[in-house]
Amino acid sequence: MREDVGDLTVVTFTEARILDEPRIQSIGDQLFRLAEQSGRKNLVLSFENVEYLSSHMVAKILTLQKKLRATGGNVVLRQLRPEIYENMRTANLDKVLDMRPHEGAGPAAGAGEAPA
Repeated sequence: MREDVGDLTVVTFTEARILDEPRIQSIGDQLFRLAEQSGRKNLVLSFENVEYLSSHMVAKILTLQKKLRATGGNVVLRQLRPEIYENMRTANLDKVLDMRPHEGAGPAAGAGEAPA
């Protein structure tokens, strides 16, 4: 699900498990198209429904982050379940990704401000 909120685009994942390689490729392609063709530079990826996240999906997010930062954009991961957040933090991904643990409701909750 996608929602534009000002200069932010909030993408909410509806699947509980993002593990299947073909599905991850499809999600990655959609996110890259959103950034490249729609010109949306500031993305908030909401994982409120996600219980399991593949390392391949994390790699797609890191590639997206690199592309967006090259154009002055940013990716924010929000509503991460505690176990996913801690696994990513343990891997020091909090040093390269703006990550927010699961918190309040609403499409922009935990989004903060994306840099211009």
